[in-house]
Amino acid sequence: MSLNRLYSEFTDLWGYHPSALAKRVARELPEGATILDIGAGEGRDTIFFASLGHKVTAVESSEAAVETIRKKTEGRGNLKIELIADDVVYMRLKSDEYDLAFANMSLQFMTRGQRLELLDRIRSSVKRGGLIAIMQPTVEEPAWKKLQHNRDYVAGLCTIRFRGDVMNFVQVGEYRQEFAKDQVLDYWEGSIEDQGHPGFEKPHTHCVVRVVARNTSKSEENPAKTT
Repeated sequence: MSLNRLYSEFTDLWGYHPSALAKRVARELPEGATILDIGAGEGRDTIFFASLGHKVTAVESSEAAVETIRKKTEGRGNLKIELIADDVVYMRLKSDEYDLAFANMSLQFMTRGQRLELLDRIRSSVKRGGLIAIMQPTVEEPAWKKLQHNRDYVAGLCTIRFRGDVMNFVQVGEYRQEFAKDQVLDYWEGSIEDQGHPGFEKPHTHCVVRVVARNTSKSEENPAKTT
């Protein structure tokens, strides 16, 4: 079952509590930060950041998920949230706009080439000294290890098409190299336990990389241009 279909059938797919990544990066944010939440899902992290007084632009390709966020935030006029129902792969991102670009388990839902191109645009959109926080499955992920040799599923380098979604997986150590010129505040590769959720009810393990980095590689003399 595709992720978009799950969002259409369930309004509590990932729960209401903020993710561990959101709670980790929140400690590093300035007051009244501007945040880009990429693949916001049903809004648990968007709402968490906004409840702390930050201004959040939540991008989510599933209109059903965006509608769920809208319903969850009805009557909460104190929350500064801009909802965008669009695929971030094809969006223009403003240069030097955000104090944080946040992508929790969302950058896998595209091809590897699209992700690498998007990372360049994400870096451009984050202010110098701003933060980039990502969690994404690696090639140690059981799904990739199981399906990587099956021509019916493989769609490209470290990429499969599974249950209606394209998914790419990060190579071990890849993000350490990607953020080598930045100030890395947190970097971890390992496994996390998932107790199950609609569409995949049995407990299972995910192998992921987590990175929180401060964007220090952007030149002050030559700021990145809007893409």
